[in-house]
Amino acid sequence: RSKFMAEEIVLDAIENGLNARIFRVGMLTGTVDGRFQRRPERNAFANRIKALCTLGCVPIGALKITMDITPVDACARAMLALGAMLKPRQPIHHVYNTNTMTLGEIISLLELNGNMIEVISDQEFMRKMSQLSKRGDYGELTGLMEDMNAYRQANNIVITAKETQQQLCREGFEWPVIDARYMGRFVDCIYGRQSKEI
Repeated sequence: RSKFMAEEIVLDAIENGLNARIFRVGMLTGTVDGRFQRRPERNAFANRIKALCTLGCVPIGALKITMDITPVDACARAMLALGAMLKPRQPIHHVYNTNTMTLGEIISLLELNGNMIEVISDQEFMRKMSQLSKRGDYGELTGLMEDMNAYRQANNIVITAKETQQQLCREGFEWPVIDARYMGRFVDCIYGRQSKEI
């Protein structure tokens, strides 16, 4: 609600001549070269990846979930490129890595880094989650319960970055492709380990 109200204030100011932009950023992750925030447990996506690695399983129905992995430094460069435009045709930008991935593709990258994650039925996964919650193992469930319930419901909101992406292309900006090497560095950051090269 606070973000919506803040955007209203900025849009009103733009109407009155303020040169401003609104950036709605994606799922921020570590930098392209493998650096990450000091407290990775404060990052929702990091918590989800850690939970999947800890649980060692994923429900088959979730494999087609599509998500962005947006390195924070790439996001900053995109915002600078968009901010450099003097008179934006569109002041609101969805700034996220448009090289989106399915959860299945992310699982494959995790496995290339030695994190074995078994694909199980949705029912079996929910039973496992229920058992963990009854034991009080909430740390392993962080973010996953909401995600697993969300993929079974139709999403009425479709987010697109088409116009933002066109403007970034005109500025010569390209989003990075997330590969096994990047994912390995990200997982190492989450666990506080020294990064190993693949």
